[in-house]
Amino acid sequence: MKRLISAFLALSIIQAGFTARAQSDMIIKQRAKNLANANNAEQGAPPASPPVAPPSAPPAPPPSPAEQKIKRNVDKLEADLTAIKSGVDASDDQKQTLLTDLDTLARGSVKPSKDSLSKLTDDISTALSATNISSNERGQLAQAVNVVVNSSMTTPAQAQSFVGVAETSLRSSGVDDTGVQTVSDDLKAILTEVQKKKPKLYQ
Repeated sequence: MKRLISAFLALSIIQAGFTARAQSDMIIKQRAKNLANANNAEQGAPPASPPVAPPSAPPAPPPSPAEQKIKRNVDKLEADLTAIKSGVDASDDQKQTLLTDLDTLARGSVKPSKDSLSKLTDDISTALSATNISSNERGQLAQAVNVVVNSSMTTPAQAQSFVGVAETSLRSSGVDDTGVQTVSDDLKAILTEVQKKKPKLYQ
């Protein structure tokens, strides 16, 4: 029995020694860390700190009322272009709706003439009646027309690049070369007309 008690006491003493050593190691490490931070502070270095995650990017601001209006007008033009079906001539009502769309799209003090917009309306209607144009191509065409009729707000080079977008959209949808060229000529004529109307200061 005495041997058992002696063994238990010896084991307890050994365990207490290990615990004390572990606590001692932790205290030594903490003191070393505090000392390193203090030394860094004396030398002007900031104390060690965990890395901070960079702030997330703020959400994009919502579109302004003016931007929303432009989008609605472009979407309206695209929808009315969609109403023109392949193999069926556009009706007078459809052409009048397109003409109104184009007139509504034109913003600012320098706008294309009604005659120019009317010719573009007729030629786009004819081109779209000759083939099935995809919704994606119609969307690109509507965007391109929007830029060209508002080319007073862009450089000629920027507007000209959207004439190319319109040509590509029509050609990709199977509009023949004559139809593509006719609509392209209309857009170029509008571009030239608007640029000429711009005040000299902005030309």
